Amino acid sequence: MNTQDTTARDAAVQRVRAVIESLDREGATPIDAGDAKADFRTALPQFLKEGRQFDLAFVDGNHRFDAVFLDLYYLGHLVRKGGVIILDDYNLPGIERAASFFVKNLEWKIEERSLPGDAHRWVVLRTSEDEDTRDFRYFVEF
Repeated sequence: MNTQDTTARDAAVQRVRAVIESLDREGATPIDAGDAKADFRTALPQFLKEGRQFDLAFVDGNHRFDAVFLDLYYLGHLVRKGGVIILDDYNLPGIERAASFFVKNLEWKIEERSLPGDAHRWVVLRTSEDEDTRDFRYFVEF
């Protein structure tokens, strides 16, 4: 990695840290794996059943499309409207593809991402602030 790449990566990491610090100052409540007595396949639905809500989630779990899709589906209900979800290992195709559904179909926004050439990539997603009012026939290829 050359000096320019290192500088750009350091700047991006600082922006992610700034988002996290800002949420912390605002009293954000992150989802913590330490809260889960079981894995996220059962913990996230349980959190939803309990009526829990969070401001921030950091996902670094199963890297298969279906598992990431389920994580994002439940986090879309658990993280407040306009909340932040950080996905690690965004360089893996299943993770990027799962995120693409939520960006293209549910109006989530990509706030920040690591540099395309980075060996280890991540993305910061912001959930939609609007209620999901899609017609049942609505679908955008992702």
